[in-house]
Amino acid sequence: MKPIGLKIYLMQTTSNIELLHTGAAETSRDPKPKKPFILPAVQFIFRILGNIAPDKAADVAYYFFTRPRMRARHNVSDPLLLKTYEWGAGEQTVLLVHDWESRGTALRSFVPGLVENGFKVVTFDAPAHGDSGGKWTNLPNYAGAIKAMINRVGGVYGVITHSFGGIAAVYAAGKLDNKIEFEKMVMLAVPLTVDAILDETIRTLKMPPKAGARFKMKIEKIAKSPVAQLAIPQIEVGGQIKETLMIHDEKDKVVPLEYAKQIARKWQTSRLLITKGLGHYRLMKHPIVIQKVTEFITN
Repeated sequence: MKPIGLKIYLMQTTSNIELLHTGAAETSRDPKPKKPFILPAVQFIFRILGNIAPDKAADVAYYFFTRPRMRARHNVSDPLLLKTYEWGAGEQTVLLVHDWESRGTALRSFVPGLVENGFKVVTFDAPAHGDSGGKWTNLPNYAGAIKAMINRVGGVYGVITHSFGGIAAVYAAGKLDNKIEFEKMVMLAVPLTVDAILDETIRTLKMPPKAGARFKMKIEKIAKSPVAQLAIPQIEVGGQIKETLMIHDEKDKVVPLEYAKQIARKWQTSRLLITKGLGHYRLMKHPIVIQKVTEFITN
């Protein structure tokens, strides 16, 4: 096993980016995304519909875009509208926010250390995820659930997010409610920009240019913001987020490391730790990552 330690990684004049040695093999183990067997038929339909009726094609694309393909499940479920979880009884609260097609308990590895340090930890299954109700969700809806959780517990000290959960948390503070504040924010596997997600959807469905443009316009109308302004570095949060720790793997096959570097350049109160060999998902379960996150929240 390689020695564990930190090595400063300089990029231009930025000194808030470091390599975090975890001892993991330096090869990402992210599973390759499986394409639905009916994808070719869906692409054919979108090529035809997109040319004949681009608005209708945009509506259909939005239907699929806002519906998770799968739900992360437990063996036992409670029939609640928004499934929530809570540990500890500290005066200060840390909120966990999961990724798309995941669930709140995916981040449970951080609970023991935080509770031992006197924090209360809460999380939830986002709408249409896990054991929560609903069949669809989108960024504003996801962020609305975050706002509801923060209001329910009377404010939070910190938030730990994974991938899509990061942009949802920033959107909640920057677009939904400027009273939301995070003393400490952790973003594991910093999410793709909404623009990049939409472009990937358009490419996957092979939508004609006009239909793709209408699809983006529909998203902008719902989000009440131009797509280009839905990237984390472009969302104005003022002093609502005091300190940010980002941890991203060098060979993340889901989200390129460059997105985390962009945020590190823009947010001067942020720190970026780069791992090797943990990929997009193992990142949130590695003991060294858990240790660094716990130290950041508790110090």
